[in-house]
Amino acid sequence: MINLRNNLIIILFSFINAFDLGLWKGTTHYYIRSYSNNFDLHKPMITTYNHSNFFNKSIIHNNHMNTRFFKVKLQSYDKLGGVSAKIDKKTDNTYFFTNQINFYYNSVRSIITINYTYNNDLKLQLNSIIVSGLECILSKPLSRSLKSTMKINNLNDLKDNLKNWRYCKSTILNPKNPYKIIQKESDCYDYEYMLINENRLSHVFLNNIVISVPEIIDDNKPFSLLFGCLHTPDCYKQLNLNYNFNGYLTSVEFNEYEPYNFTNKLINYINLMKNKMLYLK
Repeated sequence: MINLRNNLIIILFSFINAFDLGLWKGTTHYYIRSYSNNFDLHKPMITTYNHSNFFNKSIIHNNHMNTRFFKVKLQSYDKLGGVSAKIDKKTDNTYFFTNQINFYYNSVRSIITINYTYNNDLKLQLNSIIVSGLECILSKPLSRSLKSTMKINNLNDLKDNLKNWRYCKSTILNPKNPYKIIQKESDCYDYEYMLINENRLSHVFLNNIVISVPEIIDDNKPFSLLFGCLHTPDCYKQLNLNYNFNGYLTSVEFNEYEPYNFTNKLINYINLMKNKMLYLK
């Protein structure tokens, strides 16, 4: 009876944790630099299917006290999703430089982990990219299926689909003053920067995950790490991590791009007028 009771308690506890944490299933691709120093973005070195793991929702929160990592959660304007990230604050750590990004929308997660290590020239070189497309199986009836989202096969597809989009909602943080969050709307769009820059590794992965990063981080030069995800056909989300020439994180930008419709134009006009009035004061 005691064993039965203990087993029932364990089962009940597991169910409670599953609903609290979320039991996730999906596909994970591992892109790892080979011993011959090749880094192939078109074919993952390792792929795992129907991989289950627990994603603890409680860790998605703003935590700025960590000396090494800048942990942050930014909610989307539509309140249906957002991004959480564990961001390396600087590049001068002894062994590696790593970042983990999690785009979430309803019960869908798109998780990116990139890792740089020092090469023989003592420069930080991209060593691995891990991307996961996960969905919570406990709330699957309430969520959109991953298969229902418009699939982007390559950067040209992304560019063609977004070429008429000119509306951007931005949330900007300064790691030195993380509690001051700047939010703004504009008609600018910078996604082409990652498509035309030949000095960057840019690629579309599973679950419409987009990554554009330098293969080697040059000393004494500023750089940016760009991560994007198209969870829905009418909203592309991108997280820009900007570092200065000393390798320190200077800003975190969460940009949400949408088609430029009448409502967006009206909101943008109202905000422009507000800014003008503040300027006149």
